[in-house]
Amino acid sequence: RTDLARIHHYLLSGHPKRAVYLRGLSILASTFIERPWQEDPNWIFPKNTYEYSQAALIGDILEHSPNLSHVLLEHTAPLLQHDPRVGTAIAAMHKLARLELRDVDTNVLPLLAQLRSTPRILHLSPVKVESSADAKRVFALVQETLVAISAFKGLHALDLDLKNIPSPPQSLISSVSLPQIRHLSVHWWHAQIDVAQVFPNLEVFEQHVNSTLLKRSAQQPQLRRLSVAEMQTFEAVRYPVHLLHFRRYPRELR
Repeated sequence: RTDLARIHHYLLSGHPKRAVYLRGLSILASTFIERPWQEDPNWIFPKNTYEYSQAALIGDILEHSPNLSHVLLEHTAPLLQHDPRVGTAIAAMHKLARLELRDVDTNVLPLLAQLRSTPRILHLSPVKVESSADAKRVFALVQETLVAISAFKGLHALDLDLKNIPSPPQSLISSVSLPQIRHLSVHWWHAQIDVAQVFPNLEVFEQHVNSTLLKRSAQQPQLRRLSVAEMQTFEAVRYPVHLLHFRRYPRELR
């Protein structure tokens, strides 16, 4: 939070304000972590808690950054709730080519409906839910979102991350078609969307699977490449691999 206050002061200083020169802005979840344990030298991975008292600072920055071409927001839903200007400012931008909204809920729909830019790359991930009722609600949101982005005729690549929600009892049926999307990346294990129906013109299709579910026997052919997103891959990497790629640096690796 201290860093956010400092960058807020810096970007809103000068004539014109320095924020007008920004082309990319990423606001990560760590911005909102409460750290009462930070001064304790003996802490060992306490459970993170979050607070959003400084959401207005992000609203200020976005309102004065009309030339952004790339925006990444984590914890989008609570940010939009605590300062609606966050969504209004993003929707008013004209130059967004890449938009990444993580942890979205239903309050993202007005943003998408009012978006003036024509992004080529869009990443969306819903908020984490536990109950089956919330899962149904969020999957209904996914359907509404697909309808909303069908108007983005310049959209070339879509990344849907649904790993935060449990699989519904039946497949997600959607009558929308997104022929403009050539590159689809999905994060789930069960197929909730009829990919062939919704995305008829795909050239690239990436399906990211939790590597703990990757079961291979010693008799299977040697993998040439294994790409994983987390550290819990000991069973999967017990056999020879030509190239091992960690998509994110694992926190557990020391």
